[in-house]
Amino acid sequence: MLHRPQPVTEGEGDDIPTPPEQLLEPGMYIFSDGDRVVHLADVDLVAGEGATVRFLSSREDAFDVFRAVGGNLGSLETILAADPDTKTT
Repeated sequence: MLHRPQPVTEGEGDDIPTPPEQLLEPGMYIFSDGDRVVHLADVDLVAGEGATVRFLSSREDAFDVFRAVGGNLGSLETILAADPDTKTT
């Protein structure tokens, strides 16, 4: 289901704050928590060129990056809550 904002008349939506658009620097975003490493996103990578690897150690920063690229925060919570020693097939 696609959600779209309801149309507003001029002046009606002026009091609603617009969330700041979070732009990410190009690179590969990785969340590191102890022995656990989770690949979060690749942003504006160009094949054949080098890439900056950006390691995050804060869960808050990891959620911010995942949110900025349109990731499902529920799935990230599930990944981070999973036992890192559990093997899936």
